[in-house]
Amino acid sequence: MYTQKQIVSVMRCAIADLEGMLPEADPSGNREHSGWKTLDELNQWVKILETHTVMFAWSIEDVQSVREDLNDEQAFEVLVGCEDGHDASIGMNWDTIEIVADQMFPVDSEDGE
Repeated sequence: MYTQKQIVSVMRCAIADLEGMLPEADPSGNREHSGWKTLDELNQWVKILETHTVMFAWSIEDVQSVREDLNDEQAFEVLVGCEDGHDASIGMNWDTIEIVADQMFPVDSEDGE
């Protein structure tokens, strides 16, 4: 699981990279390039994450620690399935990952699992 500080740090690096690649705004402040909108949105998310917000991130490695038989693509599908069926009263946890993974990719009963 990634910490919120790690995510904000990565977002700040991405913002700096994008700013270096985008054409300068014209003197009137016009930012015609669509990348400027993306930068504005990223900056808004950084502000949200830095002020009174908590966010948790789960990775395919987390899924694969529960279900070692899943490849990267399948593990990502499980994460998306967890997000799609997210219930705030239950939250996201190891049991949720296991249940969704088992529903999406049933374990072969012949393996003894």
